[in-house]
Amino acid sequence: MTSESNGIPPPTHGGPRIALIGAAFSANMGAASMLRAAVTALRRDLPGAQLVVLTTYPEADRLEPDLPPEIEIVDLRPERLALVDWPLSLLSGFLRQVGVPSDWLLRTKSLRAMARADVVVDLAGISFVDGRGIPTLVYNTMMTSAPVALGSPVVKMSQAMGPLRRRSTRLAARFVLPRLKRIAARGRITHCHLEEFGLDNVIDAADVAFLMETSTSHKERAQALVPPRGAGLRVGIVPSQVVRQYQEADGGDYMDLMTRFLLHLESKGHSVALLPHAIQSGRPAGKMNDLPLVRELAEKATVEPPSVENVGPEVLREAIAACDVVVTSRFHAMVSALATDTPTVVLGWSHKYREVLDQFDQADAAVDYRGVTLDRLVETFNRVTADLPSRRMAIAEHRPQVEESARANIEAVRVLL
Repeated sequence: MTSESNGIPPPTHGGPRIALIGAAFSANMGAASMLRAAVTALRRDLPGAQLVVLTTYPEADRLEPDLPPEIEIVDLRPERLALVDWPLSLLSGFLRQVGVPSDWLLRTKSLRAMARADVVVDLAGISFVDGRGIPTLVYNTMMTSAPVALGSPVVKMSQAMGPLRRRSTRLAARFVLPRLKRIAARGRITHCHLEEFGLDNVIDAADVAFLMETSTSHKERAQALVPPRGAGLRVGIVPSQVVRQYQEADGGDYMDLMTRFLLHLESKGHSVALLPHAIQSGRPAGKMNDLPLVRELAEKATVEPPSVENVGPEVLREAIAACDVVVTSRFHAMVSALATDTPTVVLGWSHKYREVLDQFDQADAAVDYRGVTLDRLVETFNRVTADLPSRRMAIAEHRPQVEESARANIEAVRVLL
């Protein structure tokens, strides 16, 4: 989806106040693509809306290029949420229940932003899922329940959820999810998990990142991230430190697998673009930073490492679009491929990939990291690339319906205002 001029009016005094939580403009480019898409669509559909982004990376977000100047950035780092905002939000909620004034508890800018919002939008990409660990579950619970406790209506935009079979997950979900105004299930599998849990506030909506817009400028900047065309295919590779950690915990070797796969591609005459989709320059590898992983892969496979200074999700989407096929372990790199009719092979870890590929009849492009071999990965790549024009056509045929479904996220907010 491209746009040269969005024609969005500035916010006006008295316009609806919308707070966005669960995503940042920096670090994880998947979360950034959801946030940018949501911000653009909300500003267009709700003229004069006042938007506040509560972020875990306030300093970096304030330095993001192309950030609309009227967007307010507010600090909501995990430690602040856990030690200050969440306890005070619960106390405020209790006092309101018993009829005692509680505005005096709104001691932080983030608490005031959530409490005074007409709607709070939760953009967590995946939440309340068995097996992701207690710290992640606790964070999901605190982040989403804080505005609920403050009395603000909350909409969970499209995300993957479930299964919810473990006692800890069910307790946390029961505490939070029934109290939300709307929960957007990103796909059929998530919808089934939530239906099984007995929720009646669920709607279906494709990932809001399908609505992210790019421009000619983004396309021009993306050219620096992809190699010149050679005799073979131009293949985008988007690795993931998260999948690497999962596979190593399962006894596998993600680095060895991806290195051998890259060498296989080169032996077949294909050119490779290594594209990080989580970027924190100068920081160690982690779930929000794939740069060290990408550089290590580039060194082992003698591939040119990319220069990603000031690169946002729009530029990365255009770099993905410039490839003939993309092999990714990052969910929103897959979304960017599908959004640009680019065939993709997905090496992932959750139902969140498959339920979106299903929407494009591309489920056969998914490979689970558990027990995967080089032969299996190459076999899937060969199947996907056997007829790229047909793959592109199939994706393009389904994309308008998926984009229309993604707009349901924005409608879920609009009807509450």
